[in-house]
Amino acid sequence: ATSVEAASDACASSANATATFQINGAPQYEIITMTNTTTTVSENNCEETGSTIVTVPIGQRMNLTIPDLDGSESAQVILSISPVVSVNNASFTRASSANVVFVQSTTSDIINLTFSGPAIDVFDNLKTLAFTLMDDRDEDFNITVTGIMTDTNGVVNATSPISLLHEVKVRAAPDRPTLTVPSGTALNINEDS
Repeated sequence: ATSVEAASDACASSANATATFQINGAPQYEIITMTNTTTTVSENNCEETGSTIVTVPIGQRMNLTIPDLDGSESAQVILSISPVVSVNNASFTRASSANVVFVQSTTSDIINLTFSGPAIDVFDNLKTLAFTLMDDRDEDFNITVTGIMTDTNGVVNATSPISLLHEVKVRAAPDRPTLTVPSGTALNINEDS
């Protein structure tokens, strides 16, 4: 026979333990993508006369995107334009955040545009980037996009390099020819010649 003794209420006990755990999620960097790798424009917008300024909304054309910006990422993005013979000016509309640092440097054959700050603000600014092209120039040029993305969880940083290429093709447009005949000059044409 087996006997089981029942514990009396006086002997029963209960214990609670409290522990604190810190969970650190590893930071994950995001991969930047470019929707379009080529932009084609026409010299002087194909106008034969006049000096039409061509503005290329290159930020919209490239459409640099990142899948998940949660606010923990920072970015430094450098756009190098080469050769610069067709590019007259680069401009962008500063997004509402003043957290982006912009630096432009130019050598004889390269324009470097550097945007750095919180990634969400950097990409907002890049979307507004535009170039104006030189009048009567039809040289193609490349935009090399380099830099680094950094994500952090407050303790650990994860970094990812950026390396993309965008080609800009400028189609030549012929100028309308002009013919000038000096005044007082007569053209003599013999019928039988």
